[in-house]
Amino acid sequence: IAFKFTIIYSFVITLITGSIGLLLAVQANNIMHGKSTYKTLLIWPYAIAPAVVGVMANYFFSERFGLLYHLFHELWGFNWYESVFDSYIYVIIAGSWKQISANFIFFLAGLQAIQKSVIEASMIDCKNSFRRFWTITFPLLMPTTFFLIIINITYAFFDTFGIIDTTTIGAPSGETRTLVYKAYMDGFRGLDLGSAGAQSIMMMLIVLVITIFQFRYIEGRIHYNYVMPSLAVKGPERISCGKKNLIRGFFPLKMKLICINLYIYMTTLSLHSILYRDIYTHTPAPSLRT
Repeated sequence: IAFKFTIIYSFVITLITGSIGLLLAVQANNIMHGKSTYKTLLIWPYAIAPAVVGVMANYFFSERFGLLYHLFHELWGFNWYESVFDSYIYVIIAGSWKQISANFIFFLAGLQAIQKSVIEASMIDCKNSFRRFWTITFPLLMPTTFFLIIINITYAFFDTFGIIDTTTIGAPSGETRTLVYKAYMDGFRGLDLGSAGAQSIMMMLIVLVITIFQFRYIEGRIHYNYVMPSLAVKGPERISCGKKNLIRGFFPLKMKLICINLYIYMTTLSLHSILYRDIYTHTPAPSLRT
């Protein structure tokens, strides 16, 4: 159950946060006045800790005075205490709200890194703004999109522990437990340290396999040196957007992903050491709840 929920949770969060983050970045990039205020308001949720996000979500989904709870209850009888589908919506909204800011930051940086000459030439070549975005602008954002897919999957796997622990606590009947939260419950509550330690290693392997799959089958479709076919001409008038222009000011993509995998590995080792602390030091591991 935990593996199924984690896969669904990571896929939906990646899709929602990426889509909304891209939409907000496009809108912020087109604003002429008050751009700094708009960007600040969209970025600040990223600084909030996951546990605090869960506490804030409790107010919106409270049965007594929650605005979203009563709104959804009027629409289809929302009740996350008993319905698995409703509890999925609860934790997905809470988890997505925090991560949208991260996607917004990177997509906005990617949009601002595109050369103005490319944008101006695309406006002459294609009058339809919707078609211009999907055929010219979005392909130039593929390196950023590829990076954010891995970031969002890693977030859904590892960084949502605090959200689950302060919202549904796995309810109903453990249907909203992620793999990280299940390892915590088995280790600290069930005292099954062997199983919890094995689960922490399996989580690292799962994310590693997903990352390798993305490098193998998705990275080949990404163009770091993209030339618009309709605008490509011979001579000095040729329009191209090189790798340095696309990710100017950032580390290379593969260096970012190496850092991410190191972070995943260290997180897994930390969880593994906490679960086995009572064996190594002969003292009970501290509880996260009082």
